[in-house]
Amino acid sequence: MSVSIPRLTTKQAQEYTRDLKALATHWGCEVEDFILLLGRTNDIKLGDGPRHAIVAFAQTKAAEGATYGQVLNQWVMGGNGCPHKITTRDLAGFVCANGFCKLVPPGAGR
Repeated sequence: MSVSIPRLTTKQAQEYTRDLKALATHWGCEVEDFILLLGRTNDIKLGDGPRHAIVAFAQTKAAEGATYGQVLNQWVMGGNGCPHKITTRDLAGFVCANGFCKLVPPGAGR
């Protein structure tokens, strides 16, 4: 069974990231300090692009209790063997916005 993953537009990713930054300001911290938690299963098929690898890496780090900042700017290998640096659009605008990982402000509990 094939699952269709929503693809956010650049504008939607920017809006999600803006809202995330506003939440961080409300909590008196930076987005990079938010804790990553596991979300839904990585059901992205391994293909030519890096999306499967980005989600897998973020979820592995979430299982270890990593922060958003510890995953941002890390490198993964795409299905085509090309390296890809994880950007804000990848992590906030795709991984978190689509529920593969959840973000919790520091001190908010898990």
